Amino acid sequence: MKVVPTLAKGLRLEAEDASDWELLRYIIYDATMASRDLAESLNCTAQETDAADDWREYVMPDLREAFQEDLAIVAAAVETAIHHAKGEAGPLWIQAEQSFLWYSALNQARLSIEDVHHFATVDEFSEDWLDFSNSSDLLGFFRRNQFYGVLQTLLLEYVM
Repeated sequence: MKVVPTLAKGLRLEAEDASDWELLRYIIYDATMASRDLAESLNCTAQETDAADDWREYVMPDLREAFQEDLAIVAAAVETAIHHAKGEAGPLWIQAEQSFLWYSALNQARLSIEDVHHFATVDEFSEDWLDFSNSSDLLGFFRRNQFYGVLQTLLLEYVM
């Protein structure tokens, strides 16, 4: 996949084959695989206090809804691009006005992967991690996490 900044302050993701489309579909899968959603993970007030009750009652539902809307919009954009490209090589455009929701979806995916696999706490990776012929599921999560981070960086640098 190629990612190119556009003159209209956006990004063009250029899928080169069907596997690139699957990589983009994984954003939604990865964002929703953790046992708890991001809104619940952000519940910093885990103590049983009035503030914690208010957070759960008033803040979490709106956060959850906003995060789910971001994922739905990204999923629809990916599926529309796949349809237009007939599953072959083709572009997906991220316009400036969509950049925040893309950033949100990518962030949800990265935080969910971290919640499940704890890559940030790994001090040293074995040689197997560096072997790109290795097709383990864990390596797939690690690679997608890195890809999502690169996309977030490009969004911040060229779009947001």
